[in-house]
Amino acid sequence: MIRVSSPSRIHISLIDMCGDLGRVDGGVGFAVKLPRTVVTAEPCETFRVEGPRADEVELKLSPLGLKGCLRIVSTPPPHVGLGSTTQLLLSSAKALTLLNGVNMNAFELAEMVGRGGTSGIGVRVFEDGGFVIDFGHALELKGRPLPSGASLTTPPPSIRLRFPESWRVIMVFPEEGGPYDEKKEVNVFLEKTPLEPTECDRVSRIVLMMLIPSIITEDLDLFGKAVDALQSVGFKKIENDIQGLEVKEVMRVVKSVVGFAGLSSMGPLVYTVVESDKVRMVKSKIERMVPEGFKVIASPPDNEGAKYG
Repeated sequence: MIRVSSPSRIHISLIDMCGDLGRVDGGVGFAVKLPRTVVTAEPCETFRVEGPRADEVELKLSPLGLKGCLRIVSTPPPHVGLGSTTQLLLSSAKALTLLNGVNMNAFELAEMVGRGGTSGIGVRVFEDGGFVIDFGHALELKGRPLPSGASLTTPPPSIRLRFPESWRVIMVFPEEGGPYDEKKEVNVFLEKTPLEPTECDRVSRIVLMMLIPSIITEDLDLFGKAVDALQSVGFKKIENDIQGLEVKEVMRVVKSVVGFAGLSSMGPLVYTVVESDKVRMVKSKIERMVPEGFKVIASPPDNEGAKYG
C-alpha cells in the first residue's frame, strides 16, 4: 500500500493582478502541518476512488489509464482557503503514480492534473513545505488573471524560505466549508481585474520590504504588520470586501486578540500567527469569541512537504 500525507497551505496574497509589466499573478504563502490530506493506494484490476470528493479525483486521474484503488482518508473542507483541491489532486496523483512504479515530482503532477495555473504556492509546498514566493506567469501565455482551475498555464517559478519553527498558526473557518467554488471565483476575477498598477506596486513593496524580511529575520511583529497592511490593498482588499458579515466579525475578533489577522486566499479562513508558548491561551480566547459554526485550529508550520511511501 502507498500512503501520501500532505500539508495544507495559507495563501497570504496575490501580488500582481495588473499585468502591465508582462507578468501576472505571483503570490506568497506558507505550509501548515494541519489539517492534512491523506490518500492511500492499493493494487487492483481497475481504477477506483472512494472517500470524500472521490468524483473530482476520478475525473482528473482516469484519463491516465493507470490501475489502482485510491482511498481518500482525510481532506480539509473545500473552498475555505487551505488549498485543499490542489493537495487532494496532487496527493492522489502521487499515490497512483507511485503504485504504478512512476516517480514524478509535484510540478509534473500539477501539470498532469491542471493545478498551479494561478498560484504556485500549493504545488511548491507539496514538494518542499516552507514559505514560498512565486513569480507568476507570462501574460502572453495566460491572457488575463483567472483562478488556477480555469487556467491552462503551468506552475510558476518560485523561491522557498524556511518558515520560523517557533511560530504557530491559528486558523478560523466555517466547519461547513466556504461559499466560493471555482465558477464563482472566475466571476470575481473577470469583474475585478486587472487592477491599477499603483495597487500592485504597493503590494509588491509590502511583500519585498516587510513580509520577506520578517521571515528571514524571524520578526513576528514585522510579519504581523505586513499581513495587516496587505488586507487593504490589491486583490486582497477585494477578497476581504466580498466576505460575509460573520467572516468580517471573525477578522475583527482575531485582530482584537492578537493584533493582526489575514484572510487566506479568497477566504473564508482567517489566520494569525503567534509564538508557540502563547498558542494555547490565544486559541482558547478566540474560541470563546468567534461566531457559532466556526472551527478554530492551531498548527505548527510545515517545512518538509508531503510524506509518502
